[in-house]
Amino acid sequence: MGNLGKSSRDTSEGEGPVVLINTFYPRPGKLDEFLEMQIAEARHLGDAARAFGWLGNRIHRARNNQKVVVTAFTSMAAKERWARSDLFIEHRRRIELLLELVESDPFDLVFKSGDL
Repeated sequence: MGNLGKSSRDTSEGEGPVVLINTFYPRPGKLDEFLEMQIAEARHLGDAARAFGWLGNRIHRARNNQKVVVTAFTSMAAKERWARSDLFIEHRRRIELLLELVESDPFDLVFKSGDL
């Protein structure tokens, strides 16, 4: 069981795809506005983000009114370049007024079953 939970590649060094699970906690009454803005931003920034190594995302609305956005990048290095870009910094500035908290954690794929 020595490798349980570890991928075949060490993505901490910036190699291989990485999935970020971002949990957004909107301010009271800002849930729908945040969702609308996040979807519009994803459409608006998609081509530019792809040039940085963004693979895509899925926006899920939690039944308890939290949001989870699963975002994938070609590598941690690509994600870090995008996070430092002026486009992303401006995006973050626009959405932060609607949020109380954001939790973001990178994950490596360990097992896949079915289509998601």
